[in-house]
Amino acid sequence: MNREKPHYHRVWCLSCKRKNPPVITGAAFLIPVRERPYDMVKGTADIDRRLGGVCLSCIDDKNKFQQDKKLPVDAENQHLVYRLDE
Repeated sequence: MNREKPHYHRVWCLSCKRKNPPVITGAAFLIPVRERPYDMVKGTADIDRRLGGVCLSCIDDKNKFQQDKKLPVDAENQHLVYRLDE
């Protein structure tokens, strides 16, 4: 019998991680990192499809576009980012 341990993934709230001091909070949703419907990836003509985690308390601080596009947490999503490099 194969008894492999399941792999548990956590997705963190990017807004809480950026606070000073940083706070580690589990994400309740995935939302677009971009702030407007047609924001592009810097230096390209492609729409920014990156998604970031957000917790229940931080979702209220996001704009209407981001709130309307929230998705369930999926740690395997190919567009998921764990930090925003600025």
